[in-house]
This record gives sequence, C-alpha cells and structure tokens, in this order.
Amino acid sequence: MTKKKILIIIFSVLAGLLAIGGIVIAFLYNYDNTAPSAVESFDDGQNVMLKVSQNENYAGYRFRFVLNDEEIIFDSQTNVIYASDVDGLVLGSTYSVSACYLGESEGSNSDYSQGINWTYYSILGSPQISYNSQSNAIVWESVANADYYQVYYSGIDKGSVRVEENSFSLDGFTGGQREFYVVAYSLQDYLRASKASTPVSVEYVREYKPFISAQLDRESLTLTVIGEERLDQIVLYVNSEPMVVNDFRLFEEEGIFTYQINVKPVYSAGVTFAVSPPSIDEYNIYTGEPLVV
Repeated sequence: MTKKKILIIIFSVLAGLLAIGGIVIAFLYNYDNTAPSAVESFDDGQNVMLKVSQNENYAGYRFRFVLNDEEIIFDSQTNVIYASDVDGLVLGSTYSVSACYLGESEGSNSDYSQGINWTYYSILGSPQISYNSQSNAIVWESVANADYYQVYYSGIDKGSVRVEENSFSLDGFTGGQREFYVVAYSLQDYLRASKASTPVSVEYVREYKPFISAQLDRESLTLTVIGEERLDQIVLYVNSEPMVVNDFRLFEEEGIFTYQINVKPVYSAGVTFAVSPPSIDEYNIYTGEPLVV
C-alpha cells in the first residue's frame, strides 16, 4: 500500500470520527437531559395554571401529578397548562407535581423536575350584576358553589354588606349616586373568591313613606309618631308652619319605628299639629301630605 493511499484512509477515518462527533454534539445540544426547574402555580383571577420552564429544543412537556399511589400524566405542546384541562384532578386534594421535557422518543425525555406540593383549587365565577329599578335592588344570577356574596358600594358613602341571597335591596339606603360591585365567596379553602363584578352605577331617589299614625298626649305634651322607616329628622307643622325636628326619642321593634317628640316649647291653647317625613335634597324626598294629629 502506497503512502498516498495510507494518508487517504487516515483522513477518511478522521472525517468519519468528526462527523460522528458532530452528530453527538448536535444530539446533546438538542436534548439536554437537565431537568426543568420546579413547576410554578399561579392564576389570573379566573383560571388556575401550572408552568414549567420553557425549552424549545424538545418536542413538548409532560406534567406529572402524584397522590398516594395514583399518578396522573398530562402531556402538552406548551409549557403552561390550565389545571381544569387535566382529567382526574380532585379539588382540595394535594398532589406532588413535577414536569419533564418530551423528546422525539421516550428514551430522549429529560429527567423530572423536583416535585412541589400543590393543592388543586378553583376560582368562583364572577357575578354579573344589574340594577332592578322595580324592586330597587342590585341583582345577579347565583354563582355555582358560592356560599355568600360581599356587596361593595361607594359614592356618597362607602362600605360593604355580606348577603347570602343573590340580590341586595337599596331600601335602607338614603338616596344618592353610588357605584356597586359584588364578589362571590365560598367557605371552602380550595374555592377562592371570584373577581369583582363589573361595577354598576345607580342614581337612587328615595321617596319616604307616610307615617302610620300620630297622637298627642296633652298631659305630657308628647307627640308620638309611628312610621316604617328610620329618619334622622321629622318635619313638625305648628299651625301649618313647618319646622325641622331632630331632637326626639326613637324606638324600633320589628321594623316599626316610634318617635316621641316633646312639643311643650311650641304648645299653646288651640294650636294644631301635623307631621311628615322630610324632603332633604333631590335624592331624598317626601311627596305626600302631612299627617294631621
């Protein structure tokens, strides 16, 4: 064998070795067997999601959920999945969750990430609220699995009220402009509170109801007025001349309000009295006639 042929053979062998090395390097580059970082859980206020670090050199992602001796496998083309898409998960159960990268074959998958303890939870649906002018109430359809609702309001005042029904009456409010929104809640830890509903603006005009009765005790000169609403002031007519009274004794029993007014300072022989709820502003009015004592 000539020297020239020997050199050709040596160079051919070296070229083959380099080609094989290139293939191995390419394989190692495309399928790094390093396990992904630990799975993360998060939500957007409506959906619960699980996320693993992205690796575009692999064909997909595998999420593994382990509870006792049971294992649930979920394969995905993306590194973020919705928990609700995984069949077999039980709300309130705590799983060990890990993930791996999927290669072109099972043998080329990466190792699994370190497992995390994760309790499967869900988020209640957001109420869809509206204002019913006939019933003077904020209303909404019942939210599945909700145990109660918190009604928040702002405007001329600010606060919140817990209710268990799917409506909230404004009858006890003073009139005015307010904005309302509602959040659904559950007593179960694995059912998180909903996102706030879309706010609803309400311009409510409160028309006070007429008094039920009014009676004067001429010995004590105490005027007793009975009504169906709590009032901060009463209009007292003395010989048809109105005066605002806010100094009185108030008693309440089963939704009936009794007001006791001392009329001694304005009493004289032959005087006539009448009473009515007040008209305070454009949102709090009384349009009826005074009740003559």
